[in-house]
Amino acid sequence: MGRISGRLAQALGLEEHWAADLCRYYKVAPAQALALGTRQSGRRPDLPGSPTCPPVSGKTWEELWNAHPRDSEEAIFAFYREIGSWSAFRQVIRHRFRSWGFVARHLPTDGTLVEFGCGIAPISHWIATHEPGRPRFFFLTDVPSEHFTFGQHRLRGKAAFLAVPVRPGTLPELPRCDVACVLEVLEHVPDPVAVIRQVGAAIKPGGVLFEDFVRHDEESDGPDLPSARAMRPEVYRYLLQHFAFEDGRPWELTDGGGTRRWRKR
Repeated sequence: MGRISGRLAQALGLEEHWAADLCRYYKVAPAQALALGTRQSGRRPDLPGSPTCPPVSGKTWEELWNAHPRDSEEAIFAFYREIGSWSAFRQVIRHRFRSWGFVARHLPTDGTLVEFGCGIAPISHWIATHEPGRPRFFFLTDVPSEHFTFGQHRLRGKAAFLAVPVRPGTLPELPRCDVACVLEVLEHVPDPVAVIRQVGAAIKPGGVLFEDFVRHDEESDGPDLPSARAMRPEVYRYLLQHFAFEDGRPWELTDGGGTRRWRKR
């Protein structure tokens, strides 16, 4: 029998409520968590603070982005601190019933997973929660931000992991790994070619990469960066040279094609 869905497992009391750790950390009720994390144009949510960030309220996502020039890596990285707990709530809501079994099945029992641009570390958290007791190692990296901090908080005591922040002008050294995930990331980084090369070099021969580089047009505002858009073709040139495309929709599609699986040659 296949694994039951996260929604059903929670309804039957077989899993902790999807918002439990979020509610404990930010001292909100489940209904508040859902409202704070649900995407809607023009929202100005009253986001709670935590021991690791101040509250943020009265601003839309776009207003927070446009509050300062974003013409350097330092200024871009600062945005993710300035949004406070916004992405912690948004990412928990987005992934609350999602299964990451399609990643876990490619990760050996004693394997290493790199979750690059991990945010709240949904993949590592899901695997650690649903397949406990296996000596897997999770390497997490993201820009310094509240969602990165919360991602580490929710993994403590569940898994062996190392969290290393990305700093302006440099990329962290990555461990050799069996699987790497670069999801909802590449369109937001100033140099996605450097990122995919760094991640690609870390994957062992025969290892697996998951990516979902979104296509966005020239009019996009906010964290979808023009430099990332311009470099997108070069990212796929690199992948085609060093990886075999195994599964997913074509990257040339208007929306970018969604999540794809590549295997390193």
